[in-house]
Amino acid sequence: MRFETASIHLGELESEGAVITPVFLTSTFEIDKGRYVYSRVSNPTVEVAEKKIAFLEKGESAVMFSSGMGAISTTILSLVKKGDTIVTHRDLYGGTVRFLELLSEYGIHVSFCEVDHLKERCDNADLVFMESITNPLVRVPDLEGVVKNSSGLVVVDNTLASPYNFNPLEHGADIVIHSATKYLGGHSDIISGVAVGEERIISRVRERRKLFGTNPDPFSAFLLNRSVKTLSVRMEVHNRNGRIIAEFLNEHDKVKKVHYPSLDTHPDRKRAERLMKGYGGLLSFELEGGYESAKRFINSLRIIKNAVSLGGVESLATIPSEIISRGLDTGVPKGLIRISAGIENSDDLIEDIENALKGIK
Repeated sequence: MRFETASIHLGELESEGAVITPVFLTSTFEIDKGRYVYSRVSNPTVEVAEKKIAFLEKGESAVMFSSGMGAISTTILSLVKKGDTIVTHRDLYGGTVRFLELLSEYGIHVSFCEVDHLKERCDNADLVFMESITNPLVRVPDLEGVVKNSSGLVVVDNTLASPYNFNPLEHGADIVIHSATKYLGGHSDIISGVAVGEERIISRVRERRKLFGTNPDPFSAFLLNRSVKTLSVRMEVHNRNGRIIAEFLNEHDKVKKVHYPSLDTHPDRKRAERLMKGYGGLLSFELEGGYESAKRFINSLRIIKNAVSLGGVESLATIPSEIISRGLDTGVPKGLIRISAGIENSDDLIEDIENALKGIK
């Protein structure tokens, strides 16, 4: 079954002739009437979303969480112990950085390095954590090099690429993680996360999820299953709008630098082109006037909203140093602007950006 068809039909539960899986809003189940007991452990609506995403990521099994950070924290704490070493790159989502820094209090060593040095630094790691496309500088780390050099587990946050554009498990990763709040959810109306991999690993993560209580609620799973059905058509527009905006900004005289993998100026363009089908809607850029120009630009937008998160149908813009990277040593310039291109008409988005740039001196 191909991606588009599987995203709609795979794993659906037939009930009373309904063409979609109903939402099982029940916390507990009657014992000995089926295989379900308690929804913190397992739930039929949740399992449909898990099966579907596992297939799309070309993995054996999946486990869903109450948030992307729930997926990251529960997965990592299921795989490492006191005395272990985690190696990761510095350009990383701020919430992930804060969580990894916290692990030192539990005797787990975390080593941060630059994206280009990751494959050289991972040889003695018990676990390597990386993003397939980094947030917010939009780099594409050398996953294949990391897999070749590392004897430990390789965990990839594939949120920014989405399973439509890239499948890290096919290139040697052990586990793929998503903040399903983003492209998988796609409508800015749920908070969710998921991890995918071989059942022998995912079973350990699932057991910890049960103990940590980071399970999703059934209605979020219902909405996630709804959203995944349109992932392919949404990603085509996200990919196109991201590229169009990046190319427009790259030619503008008030823009200093644009970060997006399709551009010839991007340091990882050839790797991204070889590995990925597309690069999603997230891009970042710097203006000639620095932080003050960035603030003026953000405040002048009309269609694109000043808000955190990404991957929704609406376009969003933010200054990472103010929120998601504030106070962190991630190498993010103070004046960097991050745009998540939605699925609006690209001409409207370009007009909005062009009008906002007119106010920059």
